[in-house]
Amino acid sequence: MTRKDFRVALVGLDGITNDIILKTLTHTTKLPAMTNIVKHCSLIKNLASTTPYITPVSWASISTGIDMSQIGIFDFFIYKITHNKIQVEPVKASHIRAPRLWDVLAKKYKTFNIVVNVPPFYPAEPIRGIMVAGFPAPKLSAWPPYVMNLLRKYEYKVYVNTEALELKSTELVNELIDVVYSRTLFTIELLKRVDWNFLFIVYLAPDTIMHKYGKFIYRYLFKDTKRGVSRKYFMYMVSILSIIDKLLRELLELCDVIILISDHGNIPVEREIFINELLLRIGTLKVKRVNRDTMTHFMKWNIFKLYSKILRNIGSIDIGASLKLINRMLLRIQSISHEMIDVEKSNAFAVGTIQPCTILITRSSMSRRVLKAFDDMRILNKKIIKKDFPKGNINGKWRIYVLEANEGFVFNPLRIGALSAPSIRQCDHSKNCMFIAWNKDDVINTEKSPITITHIFDYVIELFKINM
Repeated sequence: MTRKDFRVALVGLDGITNDIILKTLTHTTKLPAMTNIVKHCSLIKNLASTTPYITPVSWASISTGIDMSQIGIFDFFIYKITHNKIQVEPVKASHIRAPRLWDVLAKKYKTFNIVVNVPPFYPAEPIRGIMVAGFPAPKLSAWPPYVMNLLRKYEYKVYVNTEALELKSTELVNELIDVVYSRTLFTIELLKRVDWNFLFIVYLAPDTIMHKYGKFIYRYLFKDTKRGVSRKYFMYMVSILSIIDKLLRELLELCDVIILISDHGNIPVEREIFINELLLRIGTLKVKRVNRDTMTHFMKWNIFKLYSKILRNIGSIDIGASLKLINRMLLRIQSISHEMIDVEKSNAFAVGTIQPCTILITRSSMSRRVLKAFDDMRILNKKIIKKDFPKGNINGKWRIYVLEANEGFVFNPLRIGALSAPSIRQCDHSKNCMFIAWNKDDVINTEKSPITITHIFDYVIELFKINM
C-alpha cells in the first residue's frame, strides 16, 4: 500500500566507515539514536567509493548516480591549461551536468525535499523544497531566499574558516561543534515546519577529526589503547557524533527510512609522495625560479582572479574574510618552495590537493615513459582514468591521468622533496564507504542492494517507487 507521507532521510557523515561507527558504539553510551539505528537496521554493508575518493567528486556522484570522474571532475578544482599556465576554477553546481536525486524525486513523485550542505552544490539552486548550499561555498546561499532568515537565527556556517584548521585541538573541536550544532538545530526546525518527503544532509566534521586525530582514534578503537591522549581524541569524535545523534533521534520519530552514508573512509597515512619531485628527477618536469616578490605578486594576482570568479557567480563576501582566505591559500600552495612549474618546457606534472589519488598531466608523446617510471617505483595501486585535454596555446596535446597510490600513501603535489614521514595528516581517504539502512516495520524495502556509492541514487528512487 502506497502513501503520500512517505519519508526518507539520507544522513551523510563525511570520511566515516562502518567499522568506525560499530566500534564507537561499543565504547560509548552517548549515541542512543545511532545505536538504535544500527541495532535494528535492515541493511549494513561497505560500499566502494569513486576514484578519486574525495569529497566533491564522491558526494556529487552519490547525488547524481554518475561517477563524476568519468566526466572530468577529479578534485575540488577544474584544471585547464591555457597560454602556458595552469588555470583552476573551483568545482560548483554548474559543473555537475546531470539530474540531481532530489530533482528526479520531485519530478516523478512530487516529493518536497530538504537538501542541506551537499558538496559541491553551490550556489543553492531552485528546487521543489528547501536547499542550503554545500561546501565549499564561500558564503551562505539558500533556496527559497527567505530561508536565509532561519540560517541567520542559528548562526549557520558552511564550515569552519581556514584559520580554524590551524588552531589547537580543543579550539578546533569547539569550532567544529559550533558548525555541527547550528546545522542540526536549523535542520530540526525545518523538519517540524514543513511537510517534507526527502532529506539529504551532509556533515563534514567527522572527516576533519579523522584527518587531524585519526591515528589516535584508530589506536583507541582497534589497538585497545584506552588511556591518555588516544581517549581524548576519541571523545572529540564522540562529541561531534552526539550532536548529530540529536537529529537522528528526531528522524526516528518522523521517518520511514533512515540511511547513514559516507563518501569515503579514512586510514592512517604512512608516507607522503612528493610527486612533482619525482617527475623532476626523471626529467619530465621543468621549473623556473622567480624571486620572492614576483612569486607573491603572481600568486596573489591569480588567486584574486580565481576568487573574483566566485564572487561574480555567488555574490559579495566580507573583504576581511577574503584576505584571510587568500593568505591561507598562499601559504598552502606556495609551501616551502619558490619554484613554479614551467608548463611550456615540461612534459608532465601533477596538480590537485593532498590525497591518495593525484592528477597527472602529460604530453601525449611522453605518457608511456612517465607511466613506466611510476610502475618501476611501485608506489601506484593502478592507473585509473585517461582523458585527452583540449588543445590549447601550447606545444603538443595533453592527457590527464588519475593515479592511485598504494594503501597508506598519499600524493602531495604542493611540495618538492623526497619520500618522507607524513607532516600534514594523520589519516587520509580510503575507498571504503559506510551504508547503514534502517526502516520502520511497515515499509516495503527494495530488493536492490547498492555496491558502489553511485548505486545509492537508484536505491532511494526504488524506495519511493515502491512505497509512494
